[in-house]
Amino acid sequence: MDTFQGAINYKEIANLQDEKIEGFLGASLKNTERDYSEREIKDFGEFFANIIDYKSKFTRKHSLGIAEKAAYMAKYYGYDDMDVAKMFLTGAVHDIGKLVVDKDILEKPDKLTEQEYKHIQNHAYYTYEILRKVKGLEDITKWAAHHHEKLNGKGYPFGKTADQLGFNERLMACLDVYQALTEERPYKKGFSHEKSMEILRKMVEDGSLDGSIVEDIGKVYGNCSIKNS
Repeated sequence: MDTFQGAINYKEIANLQDEKIEGFLGASLKNTERDYSEREIKDFGEFFANIIDYKSKFTRKHSLGIAEKAAYMAKYYGYDDMDVAKMFLTGAVHDIGKLVVDKDILEKPDKLTEQEYKHIQNHAYYTYEILRKVKGLEDITKWAAHHHEKLNGKGYPFGKTADQLGFNERLMACLDVYQALTEERPYKKGFSHEKSMEILRKMVEDGSLDGSIVEDIGKVYGNCSIKNS
C-alpha cells in the first residue's frame, strides 16, 4: 500500500466525478470478502484520507485527524483491534462525499449562499451513496455517512433521531464537531479544548449530541497529547 500511495496522483483522484469515485473505491477494495489485517485497513484509511484532504487546503488533515481520534476513542471504550481499525477507516472516509463538491465552494472565504450551503451539506449523502455500493462496508457506510445527524432530528442528510442512531454514529458526530473546533484552518485558529468542550456541552443541552460521549471526549482529550491532531 505504501508503494501504491507513492505512485498516486492525488490531484487527479480528488477531481474525479461521483461515479468514477465509486469505481475507484470499489476497485481498491474489491477483495472486501477476504479478511484484511488491522494494518491493511489502517493503510486503506490513510490512503483515502489523504485523497479527501487533498481536495481542500481549508480541511487539510481533517479526515486523518478524525480517523486518529475515532480509533483512540474506540480503544478507550475497549473495542478489539479489528473494530478499532474499522473506526479508523470510518473516520478516514467520513468526508469522501466532499470529493463531489465543487472546490470553489469548499474554499470560499466569504459567507456561503443558501444554495451553496445546501450543496456542501449534500456531502454526507454523497458519502452514503459512494460507500454503500462497496460490498463489505455496510457498517462503515452507516457510521461515516451519519456524522452530521443529530439526536434531535435536526441533522442531515436523513434527519435521523436518537432512536435511529447507534453508538458509533453518535461518537462520529461528536468527534466531527470537536475536530472542526480544535483544528486550525486558513481563516481561523483552533479553539482550545476548554472552549470546544463549552460548545459541545451547549449542543448536548439543545439535544444535538450524546452527553455521555461528549464528557468522555472531555476526559480523554483534556490530558491527551494528540488532542489537537
